[in-house]
Amino acid sequence: MQPVRLAAHSAGMAASLSRALAVAGALAAVAPAAGAQDSVSPSSPLAGLLTERVAEAWRLPATDVRVEVAGELPVLVDSLAVAPAGSDRFLVTVWSGDDMVRRFAEAGHLASVPVAARRIERGETIDSVDVRHEVRLVPGAPSRPGPGPVGMVAERVLTAGAELRAPAVRPPYLVRGGETVEATLIRSGVVMTVRGEALGSAREGERLLVRLASGLRMEARARAPGRVTLLPGTP
Repeated sequence: MQPVRLAAHSAGMAASLSRALAVAGALAAVAPAAGAQDSVSPSSPLAGLLTERVAEAWRLPATDVRVEVAGELPVLVDSLAVAPAGSDRFLVTVWSGDDMVRRFAEAGHLASVPVAARRIERGETIDSVDVRHEVRLVPGAPSRPGPGPVGMVAERVLTAGAELRAPAVRPPYLVRGGETVEATLIRSGVVMTVRGEALGSAREGERLLVRLASGLRMEARARAPGRVTLLPGTP
């Protein structure tokens, strides 16, 4: 039996909707209390109800939300309950007349995402001309936007149209192993700066070991190109 796909515009649901859409956490706001159910107008269309519930919780237009149900459900329902069911799905319970049916469902939303405007080789730094935006189906609820891809470095070859997000792109290294770095130590309000050798590579905020001129090794945190902050108490 083929799954019944339900959405605001079910006929246009994206065929690429992943079975691993992560919605459980975001749908906590949608789920009623355990054992509770929402009464709806008698014989309400289920497709629209599910989409509306998720859209309200995510504060998105219903036309931007897609919901997929794994299995058949009544087309018209009298009551509806939605509850988280693991890390990547939620449980839909519907009442239609004297019948109760439960099915797992997954959801996503449409959003503008940055993609590669051309083929980008591994190790290339991404420039603004390398980026274009496309509306695509994104798994789960909307999240706070992270840093844009401009200035990031490609971790692998990216073909035109590939999404520019981690782990495909990452911030550049500020320090590379073997380089001479300026190491700053702050202790008891006194700031001291010495030179040392980076014993590993690190991006902004990442930790690495630094060997000082005395031979002492200390842990440090990368903060700028060629500059690190020594972490006291970590020889």
